[in-house]
Amino acid sequence: MYGSLAECVIPGKSTRNDFPLIPSRCALLIIDVQEHLSKPATDKEKNSYFFKEALPRSVKNIEKMMKNFRAKRDSSPRGGCCEVIFTYLESSTKDCRDVSLDYKLSGSKLANLPNSSTSPAEFLPQVSPSSEGRGDIKIPKTSCSVFPSTNLHYVLRN
Repeated sequence: MYGSLAECVIPGKSTRNDFPLIPSRCALLIIDVQEHLSKPATDKEKNSYFFKEALPRSVKNIEKMMKNFRAKRDSSPRGGCCEVIFTYLESSTKDCRDVSLDYKLSGSKLANLPNSSTSPAEFLPQVSPSSEGRGDIKIPKTSCSVFPSTNLHYVLRN
């Protein structure tokens, strides 16, 4: 038994077809796609490639993937496959004292996150968690990486 997918790859010989997706072991992880990070702060940002092209294109692709994953998840008789998981920026304190040092040093947008008590995180209308069917999983975070700063690894292993 291999410990990771990387250990299964034979350089120069393995192809993507050697590693088919197994619905019971798949999840769509949507990280930080929310209003707080999707609004340009300046005119220069507004006209940037990210806001004019990359974000709209990404949102359309995420919408398609969410639809497919939810349909597969909700039609599965046993559940537990094709989960849709949102991780998003949201402080659990009003003064953001639980926000990581890396965010505090990255400027006011990341140092002053939405907070769960007075101004909860808002999602884009097209890319929002759903409670329909079996419902999506939502995991708030206050630092850059979802793995060391949330229970995502635990959720994925269930």
